[in-house]
Amino acid sequence: MVVSVVAKYMQAYRQFGLRAALTKMYTVGDIKFGDLKGEDSHGNKYYENKDYPYGQHRWVEYADIHNYDSSSVTASWHPWLHHMSDHTPSAAAELPEMKPIEIAVGQHTPHNDFVAPGRVDDVNRSTWRPRGAGMGNIWQEPGEPDMYYKQPGHPQHALSDKGGRFSKQKSMETWDPKDPKGLNTKQPIRDLTEV
Repeated sequence: MVVSVVAKYMQAYRQFGLRAALTKMYTVGDIKFGDLKGEDSHGNKYYENKDYPYGQHRWVEYADIHNYDSSSVTASWHPWLHHMSDHTPSAAAELPEMKPIEIAVGQHTPHNDFVAPGRVDDVNRSTWRPRGAGMGNIWQEPGEPDMYYKQPGHPQHALSDKGGRFSKQKSMETWDPKDPKGLNTKQPIRDLTEV
């Protein structure tokens, strides 16, 4: 056991050099030997060694060794890294082009088909939501409106300010967060103790 560990580190020293071997120990936590399969737009390098057990034979070495994060794996390399595809992005470019799948046709749908964003590192605007209490976040200033789509029946849709889906219902009044006790309601509110 000790001999194999020492032999592995000696092989890493001969193959990578001292600095690269220590970097691999720092990021991955182990010395792994494998074939370089490619590099993504962030500078991350992807390796494979089929002699390792399944699930451990593909790995990524991040470009930034101090602030690495699994979310920096680009969408083109994600299927290969997680064994959803055996094709690397360069080999997948040679595959036949996939056509978008039509979801629905009509005015009630925001999109006619399901197609991924234009760039692999495009920002997902559905996460652009305020943190509450008048605070902003990384992408938004405080008080800036949400940047994601809401269905017309959603209570926060722009039409809900004009009554929304509750406007036609009788004996129902939407709750106003500015008046939590209901002092300025148009119709009387009965007490919960009344039956």
